Amino acid sequence: EDGGDKVLVNKFVYHFTEPKNWDVIVFDPPRSNHLFIKRLIGLPNQVIQLVNGDIYADGRILRKPKIVEDSMLYCLYDSTQSESHLNHFYQFDKEAWEISENWRISENHFSINKASGDLKFTYPIDMRIESHKNTNLQVKHGLFEHRNRKNGRSLTHHDDSYSNLKVGDIRVEGKLKINDIVGVWQIVILENEDVFKLLLNLDNSKAEVYKNTEMVWSSSVAISASNEFRFSFSNVDDKLSGFIAGVEFEYLYVNENLAKETHLNGFEFKANDCNLEMSDIKVSRDIHYLLGDNNSAESTEKVVNSNSENTYPTYKPGS
Repeated sequence: EDGGDKVLVNKFVYHFTEPKNWDVIVFDPPRSNHLFIKRLIGLPNQVIQLVNGDIYADGRILRKPKIVEDSMLYCLYDSTQSESHLNHFYQFDKEAWEISENWRISENHFSINKASGDLKFTYPIDMRIESHKNTNLQVKHGLFEHRNRKNGRSLTHHDDSYSNLKVGDIRVEGKLKINDIVGVWQIVILENEDVFKLLLNLDNSKAEVYKNTEMVWSSSVAISASNEFRFSFSNVDDKLSGFIAGVEFEYLYVNENLAKETHLNGFEFKANDCNLEMSDIKVSRDIHYLLGDNNSAESTEKVVNSNSENTYPTYKPGS
């Protein structure tokens, strides 16, 4: 449909292996003359539920393999791109960052010099999408892309309940350069009542990850003055993961606070008595699943092994 795109399909692979959750498959759908290309979510006999944008199978969150997670993350901010398709929140008429007095930003350069302060990301992390083509879901919910030659392109939204639907599963990544081995640097990610932290204590070269007040991972890291290294911190599918200074980490947790919608999300950088620089900051969000236009769940039920009183769209085998 998009000007001659071609897809190479392996028809024989499932003669030797069974389909798996998150496989990309091509199939003939009922009541349609066109092939569908879709992610495979539910397998035979699995009970599938949609819980605040996440997929649950048989009462447990269905985590994506890393290669699938990487491919499905949607980049909504990239500090290396000043004017591009990623610059699609300009209609809010504000900067991407709420800067304390000690931080300095110049194009793709973030720095703090022997001081303390917070750097809060202010763009909304929600369901707004910029695309060359509107999806049925965008049209249904009154979210569309408006084009005209004079004013360029911007997103117009009419249904606030949809356009402001917050997404809690995000990844923050970039480069960090340490000028003085002193102080504490951290990334803080919020999702409802949960606070997740990636903390780097420069005084003892130790990295730590926290879920609320509990330290769930720690490791020594090799850092030195004027050394630049990459970092990444994700909260996706109830999993904290990433890397810092070449050391990887992963922590799986069970979300005890299931909610029908995310009411609080976002992230910020914090520096305490630091002299450092950051660059190549990229912010991405995960796919947030909603009911499709022509689909309806067979029922709404509670998640198995959950204390939540909420019920969620449920798809059972054969439905």
